[in-house]
Amino acid sequence: MGSRAIWILSLLIVAGLAAAGAWEWTQLPAGARMAIHFGFDGAPNGFAGKTVALAIAPVAALITTLAFGWIGRTRETDNEAYRTGWITALMVLCVVQMVIILNARDVHFDVRGNIAIAMAFVMIVTGNVLGKTAPNRLVGVRTPWTRRSAYSWGKSNRMAGRLFVCVGFVTLGTLALAGSAAGIVVLTAGVLGVSALGAVLSYYYWKHDPETGGESR
Repeated sequence: MGSRAIWILSLLIVAGLAAAGAWEWTQLPAGARMAIHFGFDGAPNGFAGKTVALAIAPVAALITTLAFGWIGRTRETDNEAYRTGWITALMVLCVVQMVIILNARDVHFDVRGNIAIAMAFVMIVTGNVLGKTAPNRLVGVRTPWTRRSAYSWGKSNRMAGRLFVCVGFVTLGTLALAGSAAGIVVLTAGVLGVSALGAVLSYYYWKHDPETGGESR
């Protein structure tokens, strides 16, 4: 997806979120308050007026779009992982808007479980593109060793990508079999574990780089 296409898609998503919010705003009585934050048990524990509540996702999506666009002009971002991260962030905000609107319509569901599902799919999508990402200054397993060695970069990111995909699928399985609390624990532990392991592996691959032999350049 080129830069023009991703800008068009992003602005369409922002417009769609704003339109959904505007429509819901007309359906609610004046002075209505909506849940915008949920506790670990999934129960609402934060509320705001309907204007603020329905503007959160569209405004955040616009800020996200502008931020990614600005980063794209100032950093090396010609890679699939960067573009995937951009759109994935907007998709998460679509889920946020859906949760706020459905809760206002008394359609209640497992909020934390659905967020965990969304994040599991983020891990799967991100993992699939991470191993294909060329060395850059923004995304991927970025350590002093991957910056010194293309070999370490490629090996570390391919391994981290595969492990992120595994984390996503294991999280989905845990959610189905053991519920949302266990799924969130697995997801959190998996992300932290893969991130730490990626750093360790980057050093290992740097030490075994056939071109540098672990020597600083």
